Amino acid sequence: MKNYLFILAALFLSCKRDATTQPAPPSTTAEKVTIHLQLGGDISTSIGNLRKTSVAARSAYDSTIYGVNIRTGQGALYAQGLFDNTDSISIELLKDSSYIVNVAAIKRGSGLGLWWQLSTNGYKQYAYPIHRTLQNRMLYAANETMEPGFIDSLKNMSIVTDTLTNTFAKYPLSEADTYFGSTNYTARDASNTTISLELRRLAFAIRYDIHNLKSGYLQATYGGQMMPDTIRTNDTLPVQIYTADVFRSQDSIPGAQLQVTLTWIKAAGNAVVLGTKPIRPRRSSLTAISVFLNTDSLNVSPGFQLTDTTWTGTTDFDF
Repeated sequence: MKNYLFILAALFLSCKRDATTQPAPPSTTAEKVTIHLQLGGDISTSIGNLRKTSVAARSAYDSTIYGVNIRTGQGALYAQGLFDNTDSISIELLKDSSYIVNVAAIKRGSGLGLWWQLSTNGYKQYAYPIHRTLQNRMLYAANETMEPGFIDSLKNMSIVTDTLTNTFAKYPLSEADTYFGSTNYTARDASNTTISLELRRLAFAIRYDIHNLKSGYLQATYGGQMMPDTIRTNDTLPVQIYTADVFRSQDSIPGAQLQVTLTWIKAAGNAVVLGTKPIRPRRSSLTAISVFLNTDSLNVSPGFQLTDTTWTGTTDFDF
């Protein structure tokens, strides 16, 4: 009898200890609130001719995708979704629970767009750092596999380089127009079901002004940070837009992280390095690179001038 009592007592103490150390699972019957997103801030702006005009991003010609990543207040993944229509974004949150809401919007910008391939279930499958299929619905950790790094970084995006061959390239500063926003939210009121989120633009622009290029072409390289450019036109070229993930928390690229090197490839094939200079593009700014060539004389060094122009002011850098 003593042995039976000892075993029962041990079982009772074991159950009591487990009950005090193991967290109770979340209730599956907890009340839920359906939330919608209202995106504002820089995303409602189109650069057009570098003047801010109110144009909805999703109504523009280029396709825009929206990544929504929801974590609990403790940082655990709760839900994720990839959309090409903000009207489709509908999120079910547990009432009186706290969440971290992260949203990224990626526009094609001046490039050919994000590379994708069809998944086995027929959806567009985007590569890292998106690494999700475009389903226009939220997927929940309770019954779906979450991607741990989903939109945590927007570096090295896979950008299409040739639409015919479906090839792509990855660089830390990708040629895309990107926006990001984050907020904390607690679903308390079932009658207030809209999260207003300001998105911050994570992009800068570069434009080349080429003068007196009568022969050959120019090569522009960026120290491996951006895709190299080949410039054959003697003119003011279109604006190129790039994403800098560092703009989440800063307004300029620090130090000498980005350098531009211009090389003139002459008609005979010989190369003349025009110069190298570190530049620090600012968020939502245009850096104009002007090149002045003297193709009639080998004794005159070509000119190379940088102008960093925000949408509200100008600073010149010469060398």
